[in-house]
Amino acid sequence: MKKVLFRLIPGVFIVIFLLACKWKVKVVSEALTLKDESNTTPTTMPSLADDEALRRLDLPVIESDNEAYANDTTPDNNLIRFSENGAPSSDFKIQFLNPVTRKIEKEFDIIANNPYNKLKYPVLRKDEVNSCNVYDLSGMELNDETISYLTSYRKKPMNFKPEITLVSSTISPYKEGKNFTAIAYNLLAETLDLEPVGYRGTAIILDKAGNIIRRFEHLDVDINYQIVTEDGKYFCFIYGKALTEDGNPLTNQGFRLYSVENGELLFEEEVAEPQESFSSPTTIDGTSLIKVVSRFFTQENGKLVYYFKYRIFDPERRIVYTKIYERNELGNLFDITNKGMVFKNPDTDKTTIELYENHFMKKSF
Repeated sequence: MKKVLFRLIPGVFIVIFLLACKWKVKVVSEALTLKDESNTTPTTMPSLADDEALRRLDLPVIESDNEAYANDTTPDNNLIRFSENGAPSSDFKIQFLNPVTRKIEKEFDIIANNPYNKLKYPVLRKDEVNSCNVYDLSGMELNDETISYLTSYRKKPMNFKPEITLVSSTISPYKEGKNFTAIAYNLLAETLDLEPVGYRGTAIILDKAGNIIRRFEHLDVDINYQIVTEDGKYFCFIYGKALTEDGNPLTNQGFRLYSVENGELLFEEEVAEPQESFSSPTTIDGTSLIKVVSRFFTQENGKLVYYFKYRIFDPERRIVYTKIYERNELGNLFDITNKGMVFKNPDTDKTTIELYENHFMKKSF
């Protein structure tokens, strides 16, 4: 019998079928402005110790300690904040502040706006920790038109026809963004034996005044680590984060990039290898640029060698820049700007930059 394992965002504890774990996200600060150095290449440091690499295996991908330090700084002029600190999850709200007085002008009730708490199925119980309904769908087969949408995301047909027995939802608040934010709700369907068979995700995009500017409703994947660019034009998230009890992914992990203006899917990519995983997407330098990094490894001479694939999206120009680094090449990574990857030699304090245009693969989408 399989159970689904979820990682929860800090401060939010989601209990699904009596099993709880943690998700993690990170917040991005503005990058430093540096002078372009087109003809320079980065200086590298020795790779991190193997025990340090192993210690970080279960964390979201952190490319370097310097970048992690920068990314964990909350913008001072953020007009959007969350009220969950010290409060029960049933009271979770997003608060929108006046830019002058910093007083709360509007609130968005995360629980009350959960679309999956309003389904017309018999409620088996309520998840008291998160105020999410758990529905009883015993006796309903997958081909029932009222629930078939739950499994329509599957790219490969199932070789069995189970009954969906339990359905419940999770909530994914994401804190990045000074002018926009997104709340995601995920719906999970399981069989009598707790075999996961279906997913749906809905995201709500809000501006700094608390107005809903776009809904992405009933997408055929789960939505995690979602971000909105600072101009509010683009929405990006990771999917496929749920794991079964034996540690295998419920679905292939991947990410999607959408236009907020018209809801169009602009780009999607899934993992190429089972051991590949994505970190949280982040925005860059106050622009529309989006960074998505995946980590994978190979075994060489009896040791694990880690690689990081960087993708820098310029959705305005419909271009993605890509480059793969070994872990030891990122030892001097200092910052990531709208021009390129910045490296700093700790011995000389000299900074160099690998420009996206010159040093990365370039592809239109």
